[in-house]
Amino acid sequence: ATRVLNAKDTADTSGEFVQLLGGFGLPAGAGGGLTNNVVAGGAGSVGDRTVGAVFTKGETVEVSFPLADFQGEPATNLTPTVSLVLLNDDGEKKGLEKVTSANYENEEDAYVTAFDTSGLEPGHYEVQIDLPDLSALQQVIEVEGEEA
Repeated sequence: ATRVLNAKDTADTSGEFVQLLGGFGLPAGAGGGLTNNVVAGGAGSVGDRTVGAVFTKGETVEVSFPLADFQGEPATNLTPTVSLVLLNDDGEKKGLEKVTSANYENEEDAYVTAFDTSGLEPGHYEVQIDLPDLSALQQVIEVEGEEA
């Protein structure tokens, strides 16, 4: 019901309404993580969540992801919100650190944005990508050590 109300309130055309109802996601064959510095097989865990990438404090977290609609067609006209959320030792959300939006880049064939890790405390964070259909993509990262 929430997805229907969201589509009704935000769609400007019948095509957008259908897209919002159908949803968005990673296209078939889109492997790997949502960020740079991905560790194959994971880099440990926090709570019951696998850490997908590791950064030294001061490095840039580059977020890049393609999106497709429910029919598998590229979705290039969205404005996903990307958040960096500090996690506690159990892998649960502790506090919001940074928020930005991702823009579609034709050269990358993906949405891109970045976060600077300078000033962040070492620990585990969730990169959360909120999509217009109220779904989300997540990846857990770790920030460790002193400034790079």
